[in-house]
Amino acid sequence: MKTAIIYYSYGNNTRSIARKIKENIDADLYEIEPEIPYTKDYNALVDMEEEKMDQQEIVPIKKMNIDWNNYDKVILGTSVWWYAITPPMRSFLEKNKEELNKKTCRAFITNGGWIGHSKEDIENYVPLKNYVNLEFDENTIRRNSQIELENWIKSL
Repeated sequence: MKTAIIYYSYGNNTRSIARKIKENIDADLYEIEPEIPYTKDYNALVDMEEEKMDQQEIVPIKKMNIDWNNYDKVILGTSVWWYAITPPMRSFLEKNKEELNKKTCRAFITNGGWIGHSKEDIENYVPLKNYVNLEFDENTIRRNSQIELENWIKSL
């Protein structure tokens, strides 16, 4: 059986980590995409989405052709928006929680300083075997997070 890496990335930080994991383990990579793309203007995104985060918004996401029978392990990747998982990740988890609960799930969480309740958000849908918290300064992973990531990948 194989591993699926499933992630949502607004910028490039979460995507870059997903690709790094794939370079080091035998896994298939899937990117969650909202049906209606978010604006590329970060400040506009903050203005539009901040108030919705308390509502635990579920957004429509593009169909993903995942044959769950091919996977026994899943690695979930999400960034943190206002101390929570992103709406596209929440939508994916809501839609696929039955299948995910049959798998061994791990997660990597990218953020600019604090994961808030994002780990618990994921665990509301699926139990996690383990996770790694990866902090970024702008678009650069912090050194301590780089070491944690390398150790976490080795543990997979």
